[in-house]
Amino acid sequence: MFTPVTVIRDGAVRAAGHRHGAAIVYDWGFTWEGAAREQRSFVLLDTGFQINQPVVFPEQQRGWWYCNRRHDIRRDTWPDFPPRAVAALAELPFRPRWEALAP
Repeated sequence: MFTPVTVIRDGAVRAAGHRHGAAIVYDWGFTWEGAAREQRSFVLLDTGFQINQPVVFPEQQRGWWYCNRRHDIRRDTWPDFPPRAVAALAELPFRPRWEALAP
């Protein structure tokens, strides 16, 4: 079952998303080198990881996964990529709804 959620990203973006089990998916937008971009991101609730396949990666790295906790030296194990929790959410069609929050 998919449950609607709201995600606050870095205190700067509010985005609508969906939760399924121990994972959340949300789409959000930003400007990169003068162009509007849209990114799908995943939050793994049981590990505290946030991952995505960055739309700003160079062509030869498209499809690679980025994890914002990759420098966490306290961890003994890392999830497989993509984690199983992401599978049900990866292709979930929904209309992206996000907004920048005032600083």
